[in-house]
This record gives sequence, structure tokens and C-alpha cells, in this order.
Amino acid sequence: MVAKGKVLVLTVALVTVGWAGCAGTDPAETEDPDTDEEAPLTAEIPRWQLGDAWTYSIDTHGFPQTETTMMVYNETADLYRIGSTDEDTALQHAIFEVNPQLGRLQKGNLGVYEKGEPRSMYDFPIQDGDEWTTSFFVRQHEGELDAEATYSDAIETEAGTFEGFEIVAEGDDGFRLTYDYIPEIQWFSKLIVTDQDGTQLHELRLQDHERETSGTGYFVRPDKLHDQSYTSEDCSFPSGCTDQVLVDGASAKDGKYGPYDLVAYNVVVSIPNPDNDRASVQITDGEGNEIYSRQDITSSEGDEFEFETVRDFEPGDWTIDVSTQNDAEVDVALAGGWSYSETVE
Repeated sequence: MVAKGKVLVLTVALVTVGWAGCAGTDPAETEDPDTDEEAPLTAEIPRWQLGDAWTYSIDTHGFPQTETTMMVYNETADLYRIGSTDEDTALQHAIFEVNPQLGRLQKGNLGVYEKGEPRSMYDFPIQDGDEWTTSFFVRQHEGELDAEATYSDAIETEAGTFEGFEIVAEGDDGFRLTYDYIPEIQWFSKLIVTDQDGTQLHELRLQDHERETSGTGYFVRPDKLHDQSYTSEDCSFPSGCTDQVLVDGASAKDGKYGPYDLVAYNVVVSIPNPDNDRASVQITDGEGNEIYSRQDITSSEGDEFEFETVRDFEPGDWTIDVSTQNDAEVDVALAGGWSYSETVE
């Protein structure tokens, strides 16, 4: 009934915060006794403050460029908590795995938590030629990656030119992360994810960095419920396909987090040939209330992406009805979420 599974990725634009300078950990420099010249710097672990924020442009394969702002909104003795300054964006990043940096980060090495385990981007202190292994971006690559840092005195960013370390982490199958660490910025200025076939999946580039700003940081714990691609091979007019999905946060995760705070859906419609292709999509909640409906779609300028967050809904069995004709294709993703936020003043 349902065709191939497909992971969707989508982000929305945020307002860019203003540049306010940044004060990184002072880099340690040593003098080469043979040349009396300063050797390349050593990058020590940074110390972030509440309100530190970084704004990045994000290019995701097949999607328009967007921006997102990440902010330190909470900390414990061992962890930083990083949130988006927009709740919907926090949900999108959590569901579609664009940005695993949202959530908990270890203070000891800025390790990002994925699948409940910390994944280290870095191995501090960092010096020219250092090597280590990482399983960062483990959701898109299951194996370990071999990382190597190379000193550069001129890493160019939208915020200026800095010295730091260019880093490449690569797996045996060709999966690659290309990123950096800049002490003055206290994090990365770029992160490029390339899959085993050489396709660039994600590219994040720093636009601004602000120290100790104020605002609200959001983190959403996602619960993926449905993610499918529908074609006329299985879902042709007029009968189409019908899927039912249980949407009930109170029973999810053994009831650990209670009812969902919100539910989000993402619908992508592709009509390659407007003269011959068409599609219809409808989503209803547990009481039969219409959540989303588009009938007899016959044209699109490229793929049409529609992401919406629903806060007023009835739990229970949600129904997804899809019909397609000829080469039309419809992708539907559905997820619940538990939202957390904290304001930094």
C-alpha cells in the first residue's frame, strides 16, 4: 500500500541577530626554539555563557536556503543546553535531523548528543595535525569517521577572517564532514555533510555570533510517527491509499513525557508533468477534524513543501488519505513533540 520510505528535511527562516563581537578562550601560542617564530595556536576548550548565540545559514539538499539561530539557554555542571530562538524551527530541526547541535552539549568537549550518546566534533585541546575518531551525525552514518585538524591563519567567514583549524572527518565509505573550529568564535563557522555518493546533504555557514544576549531558547523532543512516500504504483486514482497513525503522546514513550505539546506535519507534492499528473492529500485527526486537505493538485513549480505545527488537535487514530496519478509523488511526515523553553534575561 505504501511505497518507499523517505526522510524529509525542512527548515524555516529566522531573523538574524546582530553582530556584537565575541571573546573566545585565549589561544595558547608557543615559540619554535629553532626559528624564534611563533608556532600555530592551540585551541583550548571554550567557556560559553548564557545567551551566547550563533546564527547560521543552512542549505539542505533539494530545499531553499534558510537561517537559524542557536542560543545557550541553560547550563548544568557538565552540560550546556542549546535551543533555537523559534519553537517551530526547534521542532523542524528535531524531526528532520538537520541540526543535531540543538539539545545537550558536553562542556568537556562540546560533544553533541545523538541517540542518547555524546558524539564529539572535537578533541580538545586542538593542535595542527591532531587526529581523532568521531561518530557525529550518526543518524545519517552509522560508522566512525576519522578526523584530522589542520591549522589555518585565514579562515574566511561572513563575520570576518580568523585563524583556527580546518577539520575533515571521513568514513571508509566516503561519508564526509568538513568543518572547522575558530577560537575567537568559540565554535564552527562551517559544517558541510556529504554522503557516500558525493551528494552534499547539508551546509551550515556562520552569519553572526552574539555574546550573552537575551531571549528565549526552545528545544523540542520529537516523536516521529509517520514518514512515507506515495506514488501511483500503489496509490493511484481513484482508490488511493489510506494510512492510520496513532497520535497519542500520553501513551508514547511509556507515558514518560505526558501528552504532546504539539503535532507537526510536512507534506511535499511533486507534479513533474502538469498535463498528465495529479494528486490529492487529506489528513484528519482522531475525531475526524480536518487538519490538512488539498484535492486534485495538477501543477507545482518544483516540489511544494508545506510544514505546519498544530496545537489544537484531538489525539487518537489520525487518518492520511493520498491519491496520485501517473508520475505524481506525495511525501507525508507526521510527528508529535514535547516542547521545553527557558528565557535568558
